[in-house]
Order: sequence, then C-alpha cells, then structure tokens
Amino acid sequence: MNKLTMPASRRLPTRLPIAMLAVVSMATPSLADTLPVALTKAYRTNPDLQAARAALRVSDEEVAIARSGYRPSLSIDATASQTDQDAGDIGQGRIGLQLDQSLFDGSVTRNGVRGALARVDSERGTLINTEQEVLLSAIAAYLDVLRDSDVVGIREANLDFLNQQVSSAQTRFDVGEDTNTAIAEAQARQADATAQLARAQAQESISEATYRQIIGKAPEQLQSVEIPESLLPTTLPGAIDSALQTHPRLASVQALGEAARFDMNRTRGALRPTLGLSARVERVEDDLPSGDTRRQDGTNASVTLQLRVPLYQAGLASARVRQSHQLVVQRDLQTEAISVQLQSGVESAWAQLNAARAAQSATETQITAAQLARRGKLNEQDVGLATTLDVLNAQQDVLAAELASINAERDTIVASYSLLAATGRLQADTLMIPVEPYEPDLHFDAVNRRWFGYQDRSER
Repeated sequence: MNKLTMPASRRLPTRLPIAMLAVVSMATPSLADTLPVALTKAYRTNPDLQAARAALRVSDEEVAIARSGYRPSLSIDATASQTDQDAGDIGQGRIGLQLDQSLFDGSVTRNGVRGALARVDSERGTLINTEQEVLLSAIAAYLDVLRDSDVVGIREANLDFLNQQVSSAQTRFDVGEDTNTAIAEAQARQADATAQLARAQAQESISEATYRQIIGKAPEQLQSVEIPESLLPTTLPGAIDSALQTHPRLASVQALGEAARFDMNRTRGALRPTLGLSARVERVEDDLPSGDTRRQDGTNASVTLQLRVPLYQAGLASARVRQSHQLVVQRDLQTEAISVQLQSGVESAWAQLNAARAAQSATETQITAAQLARRGKLNEQDVGLATTLDVLNAQQDVLAAELASINAERDTIVASYSLLAATGRLQADTLMIPVEPYEPDLHFDAVNRRWFGYQDRSER
C-alpha cells in the first residue's frame, strides 16, 4: 500500500491545519519528516527566501538614506603650512567647523522618503510572494519524493509478479502445458520491468536531491499528506476576488506605482528654488608678529543663507520629469497586466484541481476493475482458459492503474496548494506552520530614523 493512497482511516484528518498536524508528528519517530516539519525547515533556511529577506532589508535602508536629506551635515577641516621667507620660516595652522543644513530643497527629500517607503511596501509584497513560491516548491518536492518512493515500491512488486510468471511459464512448459513463446513473453516483460525499476529508482534519487536543495536536508521517513480542504476557496469568483484583493504580487506592483508617483514629484523639485544654511567657525594661528598686516591669528565665525533659483538647466530637469511620468504610466499598465495574470492563474489552478480530483476518482475505479480482471485471468490460467500473455496484459493494466492513481493523488494535493498560492494565501501564518515568523518591522524600526552607526543591531 502506498503512502499517498492509504485508506482515509489511516490518514490524518483532512481539515486539521498544518500546525495541528505537527502535534501528531510528535508521536512519530524523531527521524520522521512530516510536511509541517519540512516546511518549517524550508521557511527557516531556504536560501531564496533568505535572499528575499535581505533584499527587503536593503530597501529599509533606502528610507534611512532618503531621510538624511532632512538632517544637517557637520564636518571639521584642518590645514597646516610652512612658508620659507627671507625673514625666516613662517608656520600657519587652520582648523574649521562647518555646519550645512537644507531649509527647503523643493520637496525633494519629502517625496524621496515617501517613494522609499512605497518601495519598502513593494519589497514586502515581493518577500511574501517569494515565501509562497518557496513553500509551494517545498510541498511539491515533498510529494514528489513520496510519489517516487511509492512508484519504486509498485515497480518492485510488479517485477516480483513477473518473476513468478517467468517461473510459472517455465514450469508449465516443462510439463507440456505451455510453449517457449509464453516464456519469451514473460521474460520480455520481466526485462522491461527491470529497466523501469531502475528508472524509477533514478527518479527517486533526483527528487531527493531537489528536496535537499529546497528544504535543506535529506528526506527521512516522509509521512502521508492530506488536501487542505478547510483552506480552499469554495467558489471560483470568491477565489478570484481573494487574489485581486490580497495577492502579494499585485500589492507589490501597486506599491511600485505609488513609488513612481513620488519619484516624479521628486524630479520636479529640480525646477523649484532651494534654500540652505551654512555656519562656520574657524580658528587660525600663525607665526607672524602681531603688528604684521598679513597676520591672521584669531577665531572667525560666519552664517550664510543661500537661495538658489533655477532658470534654465539645459533641458535636463524637464526630460527627467517627462521620463518619470512615463514610468508612472508603465507601472499602471503593469498593475493591470498583473491583475489579468492573477485572474487567469486562479482560473487555471481551479481547473487543474478539478481535473486532478476527477482523475483521482477515476483511477480508484480503474484500480479496482484492473485488479478484479487480473484475478480472473489468474484463475482462468489455472484451468487453461487464459494464456500467459492474457495474465501479463492484465498485470500491465493493474500497473498502469496504480501508477496513474499515485500521480493523480500527488497532482490533486499539489493543485490544491497551487490554488492557495494563486489566491495569495499560501503563507506561513495561513498554513499555521509551527515556526516563529519573520518580522520585517524589527529591522525597519531599527534603521528608519537612525541618525548614525553602521552596525546592524536588528534581528535578521
């Protein structure tokens, strides 16, 4: 009996959320991998997901960079010189403290901060979408290993059956009840079954390698998986509405549209006047006598207000404004395109799930009928009413039905999670994965209004 198609009485209840399945997994051996355990491992260690989190932290810093336009800059400069003159060497030292503060920059900083915040929102949507993709890949990898393990088991059972048929054909030939043709037919099927078993074992190794790549460890004693019925949308219109309201891809591109609008306003700041304040304190010391008119020894302080009104900038600022306007248009069109793609994706996932359910139901009937036909052919073979070829063909039908059933069950479960992903709900909190969720606000709050310091003290 395969892991994907065991009776419902031996499976975990369909409507238990994944977190509750993890409780059940505590009763299994410590080496066993349940789906919640595998998803937890992927959520914590998958490099694609880790990279997406790092990309979000990069966007957080863009906000801090943009806010620097509000703040003053303070610097110290110093010079020392030695001049050889006829009267002797003259030394001079100069040290100054300079403060620069923008009072009005044409709203460049304000719109820059707003644009950076919008890009943070966009990157958060991208992170959630990456989380969906990683979790879906982890689920598919988990089910692929389960499926391929079952396929190997079925192929081994098929080879055992054919080995028995070769032996039986040889025995019947020895007593004159069968022919060399029957032996050759059985041996041909036996050789093909051996080759198919080798291919199945190779595919199992490939799936295990993919599992290690996505989840971060080798699969060990995988447990059966159920369809998350309680999480699935009940109607297609409801699924589409959910996708258009909450899907992270759409939220991400919408935030990029907002960022583009703020960027356009920021570029317009180059056409506006600017006002800045500079303050300087400078101390000068030299070796000249006190009566020498060249003597500069002393302390000086100055405050300067600078107003700058742009008149003509060679068309550069105007071109940038036009360019940023076209970027706004592009983002709006991308939003429409993503909306259409999401609706199409939901409809496709819905159809695939229905098709997989129908195929799974059909294969159950197919297995029952094929097994009944094989049993009948074996009984007929015992009384000489069926040939070895009849039995081999009946066995081939059983094999095909069992393989189709395993694939249909795997496809049904993957399609159900794919539908969740298409609606934007395949996330750690929705699946109730037993893991501490990644909190993007920790890093954002740590750097958003930070004035200085290059070390990252926030949690990753």
